[in-house]
Amino acid sequence: MKQLGLAIMLVFGSSIVFAQKGKKKMLHLLILLLMFTGVAAQGSKAPIVVEIVTNHPSTEAALAAAKTALLNENFISQGGIQNNAFTATKTTGSKADYYVADVTAAGTTGSISLTITFVKVGTGFLKLETVAQKIKAALSGTTVSSAPASGSAQSTSATAATSTTTLNPNLPGLEQTVNWLIKNTVEVTVEGVKYYQQLERETKGENCKLKLTVTKTTDKSEGATEVFTFNLKDLDESTITFSVKGKLLIIGAKTNIKEGSARQKLVHQTKAGQLLNYGDAISIVVDTPEKGNNYADALKHATQHCKQAKKGWADE
Repeated sequence: MKQLGLAIMLVFGSSIVFAQKGKKKMLHLLILLLMFTGVAAQGSKAPIVVEIVTNHPSTEAALAAAKTALLNENFISQGGIQNNAFTATKTTGSKADYYVADVTAAGTTGSISLTITFVKVGTGFLKLETVAQKIKAALSGTTVSSAPASGSAQSTSATAATSTTTLNPNLPGLEQTVNWLIKNTVEVTVEGVKYYQQLERETKGENCKLKLTVTKTTDKSEGATEVFTFNLKDLDESTITFSVKGKLLIIGAKTNIKEGSARQKLVHQTKAGQLLNYGDAISIVVDTPEKGNNYADALKHATQHCKQAKKGWADE
């Protein structure tokens, strides 16, 4: 910035001399050019590139891990994963200041490499180098690609896997994931209908047993408050989906199937303080498609943690 100021002063001073020779217009253009170049130089910083070699079973798994790691640093993916790549951005509240992470994956099973390019646009104060190293550290390490065969030794690099669920140790831990879910369960308004939603731990320090409170209101009336209490282990992760129904963006999840085709009625439900029959599903409204995809991924990840580490109410 000091160099730019000196350059402008030098050119401006010289313009006094050259103005006498009829060249004032040319020098004014030169001054504007120097000023524009200086501002543009401040608008973006040199990119930071990190490369990580993982042993994820597929590029999809590696990209999903990167997506979750970036989400933990408040980078939101844009447009989903396409052609083994995706882009995520972190905003600062100013349209002129934001951060971009471009992620690409390549390689073969067991040796998937990720290349992440970080770019700062504007004058934000985020230390991008620090963030880049945190993401690299989160994605480096060993991934459990499948559950061990019956009778075989368990992998020592991760929590013991069940026959139906594999836990990826490179993704954020259970507490971090639940914290993100709680933070991103928010009030949403769609076509005049306000969905007040709050997700919280049923008991302090307990990450698997959660309570969801929902009140739906309009300008004319306020609906009864509904409370859903459930254990993440009791959810069937294959049913956790993000879907669009009209103008509603909905996260849906159903409970496990225990015997036959019936789902277990394990969701404790109350409405206006009155106990209802136990249910087998929960739903949450989100405010953006990007958050919907990320929320579904985070809920699945938390469910995997709880299935491997905790007992569900069906087992108590």
